[in-house]
Amino acid sequence: MWVAITALLCVSVAAGGSRRAEDPLPALDPAVQRAALEHHVRFLASDELRGRGVGTPESRRVSAYLAAALERAGVAPAGEKTEGVAGWYQLVPLLMTRQRTFPVLRLVGGAGETLLEFGPEFSVDVNGDPRDTGELRLLVVRELDELPAQPDPGVALVMHRSRARSFRWLEERGHEDGAGWGLVLRVRPTSKGRAGKLPRPRIEWAWKAQPDGVEVVTVNGEAGARLWEGDFERVQLSFDGSR
Repeated sequence: MWVAITALLCVSVAAGGSRRAEDPLPALDPAVQRAALEHHVRFLASDELRGRGVGTPESRRVSAYLAAALERAGVAPAGEKTEGVAGWYQLVPLLMTRQRTFPVLRLVGGAGETLLEFGPEFSVDVNGDPRDTGELRLLVVRELDELPAQPDPGVALVMHRSRARSFRWLEERGHEDGAGWGLVLRVRPTSKGRAGKLPRPRIEWAWKAQPDGVEVVTVNGEAGARLWEGDFERVQLSFDGSR
């Protein structure tokens, strides 16, 4: 996704913004006037602009407003050139990661299949592009010496409730952040999560985008206890999302 950035106030917006007729500018005066400053601040901070999130219609609206204010004040534009003429916008590559529905965690054991509820029963740290893991074999790691030296992308690790301990073990084995494994699951048998909410789309600079990595799932309550006891044999994490 490409967005445009207006220099004033470092406001990022989607390219092609246009100022609404109901977004008037204050009277032009070469001196800085309180009324003009209040006009700009009240408009930029108004509830109607809903925080001016990057890539939103409100962000484009603000960009057009600021460009018009700068142009009216006689400031020379220094953005991208079209036919040799500089404009007000600079194109910047951004990457948006969006989850359309709640993730689904499916556990399979001798007693059959169990689907966990996102939020109360499990949560997910997404690393890069949300993707379906496919069905993975579960391996419970209670001690460091139970963690294999070689990672297996077809295996999901069930780790201790302590994130620090789990990731220290992975790092000691040379699998930093779970690299090479299909999934990392942490268990919190005595905890219960909160009702799930879809995360806001994540926007990153394209050249600094988070690389695809291994998702980390935290499983709470009874399901976490059963995982730790080895009641399940396979797991699958599914997403409806895109980058």
